[in-house]
Amino acid sequence: MIFIGYGVQRRYGGGEAVRAISLLPALVGVHRGFFYSNTLGLLLPFNQLTPPPARTIPQSMLAEYLEKGDFKLVFVFLTNPAATYPEAERIKNSLLRDDLFVVVHETHWSDTARLADLVIPAPTYLEKEDLVYSYWHNYLIYNKLLLPRPSESISEVDLARRLADSLGINDDYLEDPWSKLSEDTKGLVERARQNRIVEIPYRRLDEYQTPSGKIEFYSQRALMQGYRPLPEPVAPRVPEGYLVLVSGSHPLYTHSQFEDVYGRIPSAAFISVQDAEHYGLENNDLIEIFNERGSVIMRARVTNRIPQGIIFVYRSAWTLDNSRINKLVDPGRDSLGGAVYNSTLVQIRKATSKTWSYRKRFPKSFSSLSSFSLNSCGSSNNSSVNDSSK
Repeated sequence: MIFIGYGVQRRYGGGEAVRAISLLPALVGVHRGFFYSNTLGLLLPFNQLTPPPARTIPQSMLAEYLEKGDFKLVFVFLTNPAATYPEAERIKNSLLRDDLFVVVHETHWSDTARLADLVIPAPTYLEKEDLVYSYWHNYLIYNKLLLPRPSESISEVDLARRLADSLGINDDYLEDPWSKLSEDTKGLVERARQNRIVEIPYRRLDEYQTPSGKIEFYSQRALMQGYRPLPEPVAPRVPEGYLVLVSGSHPLYTHSQFEDVYGRIPSAAFISVQDAEHYGLENNDLIEIFNERGSVIMRARVTNRIPQGIIFVYRSAWTLDNSRINKLVDPGRDSLGGAVYNSTLVQIRKATSKTWSYRKRFPKSFSSLSSFSLNSCGSSNNSSVNDSSK
């Protein structure tokens, strides 16, 4: 079984790579030999549960749309774009404009909440009823309310219902969401509420969502939509003097969540032994990472677990000059429409004496990061990437 993670698609040519990998099992006669996401295989009425939006924009290009002035009001919930989206600094600057009203529905004082004109308190997952399903397994889980909800907070569903009511919008879901969900899922939701967990039925394993109903190496649908009928993986092109910035999750965080528990996401930049030698860097040196979108200061961690030509930084990590690594991230899109975060090109150099002025400007960020991030990113038991030097 081939497990195709989401990270492989998040680069230029990533969509074609996923297409090619998914056909390998069939090429050697293995039925259902890969796993990517089971969402479309679950027998849940997603089209009924999620009406199509009036307009969509690429998430990775939010900064561009905000700067163009396409919107006069931005309502943010269940996300933290000022920390986790590409070109985060441009997003922050746009959200601070006087001609844009920003509403954030949030459980904590996130980066985005601190920029809002209006913050509406939201309950945590412990303070509300909810249903949870996954793109990995096929179980529907009932999230029972465990703590009393703070009186000033309001759930996403209740807030949407109140807004719809004030706007004169009528919909079956506004009357009784739980009854409507149970009806549309043929009682599955009600059984989940009674038993805490139920199994969601799958589509038949020999049912394929293709025009022919079979596995298609040559895709007529792709051809009709203007794509290549056969997958053609694209080799990355890295100009001389550049490294590819790749990000991944830290074991203690979910994106930017849990910083209130563990502190800021560590400001560590992992590079290979070969690249460290090339740039004259040693473990713990301060380095400047930069491209046409800006520059940041981070601490180099030299490791033999990172390939040459790659610089790895934890997703949404703080930098030592008090910004987020996402300010450098490529906002582009792959030919198939996906984000290309892991194709971000950067250059690096050893930080000059001028860098130390940051210590005077942001003493707290330096002290907190040096005490936490260097322990968690080194060779301790909590480290997910080990150093070559102890």
